[in-house]
Amino acid sequence: MRKTLVNILLILLRWLGYSSSGVPLYVLEAAQLATEQVERKFPGRTGQVKRAKALYTLLNTCPDASEREIGRAIEECLPR
Repeated sequence: MRKTLVNILLILLRWLGYSSSGVPLYVLEAAQLATEQVERKFPGRTGQVKRAKALYTLLNTCPDASEREIGRAIEECLPR
């Protein structure tokens, strides 16, 4: 029963435009592009520098998204 309820809620999240982590899909897509750009521009930098650059870019790109959502999207998109 619980597994079925979770699956239904995940389907509703996707239908409403959110990923399973609760981040809007447009923020996740923008974070993917921003992290790819940062990876190309700053290949020798640390992860913190790359995250800060991507965060700055996304705050300007998605002004209506919260900083928490943007940070979570970046963490999902950056390679480990």
